[in-house]
Amino acid sequence: MPTVIKRALPYALSTACIVYLLWEVDFSELADAFRMLSVHSIIIAQCILLLCFIPNSYRMASITNNEAGLMTSFRAVAVGIATNTILPVRLGEVAKAYVLNREANMPIERAMSAVFWERLADLNCLLLIGIATFALLDISAALLPLSFLVGLIWACLYLLKTRPHWFAALTDRLPSVPLKDFINRMLSALSQKRTFSDYFKLAACTIAIWLLFMGFIYYLIAAGTGLDLDSGQILTVVVASILGVAIPSAPAGIGVYESLVAGALIGTGASKEQALAIAIVLHIMQLLIPTLIGLFLMPSSFLRAGSSKKDRLAS
Repeated sequence: MPTVIKRALPYALSTACIVYLLWEVDFSELADAFRMLSVHSIIIAQCILLLCFIPNSYRMASITNNEAGLMTSFRAVAVGIATNTILPVRLGEVAKAYVLNREANMPIERAMSAVFWERLADLNCLLLIGIATFALLDISAALLPLSFLVGLIWACLYLLKTRPHWFAALTDRLPSVPLKDFINRMLSALSQKRTFSDYFKLAACTIAIWLLFMGFIYYLIAAGTGLDLDSGQILTVVVASILGVAIPSAPAGIGVYESLVAGALIGTGASKEQALAIAIVLHIMQLLIPTLIGLFLMPSSFLRAGSSKKDRLAS
């Protein structure tokens, strides 16, 4: 497939979703749906969401064995969120590793390894949320692709520890020596021994992050919209929200996110206008303030990065 088409597909998907969402929408009813949302509840829900920064930062510091302190971890997380919002293909994960590399003087392969453990923890938590949701809806077969992916990753990590020569044989086939060296260093970082305490902290922080995220959605829907949803329906909206961000599309998942969340809400009995208003507000709350925080911290992070590089060169 030509590169131009590959780059255009995410934007085409987002555009198609936006057209679908706005098709036959009564904009006067949509405006009424926005006005019906409780501003007080939106403010409280936003505060709940921003609390996610605390376990998120502590998780990154814990993964790096406190080599990256809490403030450095906070800046890495915030800059990663802002970059993912602005740029496509999850480049925020690279930006996060860059901040860790420059501010904490951490080798890039270890920084990427820390980001990998973050994402793996989130995948495991997403799988647990999906099990709880789809078990209630009796469509557990929908979890098979995610279950296979998570199981495959853990199997590869196990083999990396027990059969490292298998991976060495694969990397030896790479034609580029620098790439081969980088991948070997990355695999070495991933295979480093982690204790039960490390896994416990990783799991505890990840659970705290997702409980706060779910609480943010639950509170806004329960207290700010007038909808009366049971736990299974709310979990469905949570999973739809996560998928809306995870599916490759235009930056920040605009259009795709609203389609999935609005579709989940319509399935619970909400009107299209009410569902669309809630989806838009949820998306703005997830993106606006966290992105502004990341953009505010981005220049200081890069200035620190330049200062650290000069210090290393001087030494």
